[in-house]
Amino acid sequence: MTWEQIGVLIAGIIGAVGGSGAIIVAITKWCGNILAEKMLKKQQLKYDKQFEEVKTKYQKEIEKYKNQLDIDLEKNRSINTGMIYVTEKQFDIEIMLLQELTEKAFELEMQAKMLFPMYDAVPKDLKLQGELKNKRFNDYVNACNAFINILGKSRAFIDNDIYNCYIEFYQICNKQCFFYKYVLFNGATLNNDEENQCYKRSEEIEVINLKACNLVKKYLNKLKIINGEK
Repeated sequence: MTWEQIGVLIAGIIGAVGGSGAIIVAITKWCGNILAEKMLKKQQLKYDKQFEEVKTKYQKEIEKYKNQLDIDLEKNRSINTGMIYVTEKQFDIEIMLLQELTEKAFELEMQAKMLFPMYDAVPKDLKLQGELKNKRFNDYVNACNAFINILGKSRAFIDNDIYNCYIEFYQICNKQCFFYKYVLFNGATLNNDEENQCYKRSEEIEVINLKACNLVKKYLNKLKIINGEK
């Protein structure tokens, strides 16, 4: 074998080994890239999950803090604007109570005014007169009980000025009933001054109830709903 043939053989062997090495390196690199990519995706999913958990946790804290800031801000504004800021739930409760309260107050006003004058449309028959007196008294008592029940239920929710006005209304109605029950039912006769006071009181009952209604209207005009619960 000549030196030339030996050189060709060595070159062939080196070339063969060198080519295989390149293929092995290429395969290894390709496999490594796939593995690295899978590991990266797995790690990314883990980080994404952790991030969402942290985000959700602090998002709730942020919303809670924001709601409280809104409430505090509206409270500060109310000092200068005269507005009354309430939550939607509180607004619904107050509206329901005030609506029922004004309704029961009107019924009580009508029944109290029916007590005087006693001599309108009174039958001549004494038995019928007694039945009419009892009916008017019972109608008043029922209306009074219905009103005082809703007023007591509303005390913790409604405005103090409204509550005090309705207490005044309730007291003057009962004063009217006192004369009806303990004077007229006992067969007593009212003198002119007492009779005039009863007529005047009947007008006052209407005036005080109207005053309460106006207070309710003014109060409702001041209400403004804000987001968030205390």
